[in-house]
Amino acid sequence: MCLLLLVQPRVFVRLSEKLDAVISTRSIQDAVDASYHGLDGWVLRNHVPVGLFLFLGSLFLVFFCATTLL
Repeated sequence: MCLLLLVQPRVFVRLSEKLDAVISTRSIQDAVDASYHGLDGWVLRNHVPVGLFLFLGSLFLVFFCATTLL
C-alpha cells in the first residue's frame, strides 16, 4: 500500500474511498460513544474500589502472562 501511495496516489485515493464506503464503522462508533450516566456516576462515586479492582486485575494478568510465557 505504501508503494502504491508513492507511485500512484490517485489509485490509492480511489481504493481508499471505496473501502471507506464498504467498510463503515459508524454504527459501532456511535454505540461506543453513547454515554451511560448511571454507570459513569457509579464509577465516579466508587473510584477507589474500581481502581483497586483494575489494578489487581492488571497485576494478575502480568503475573499470569509472565508465568505462562517464561
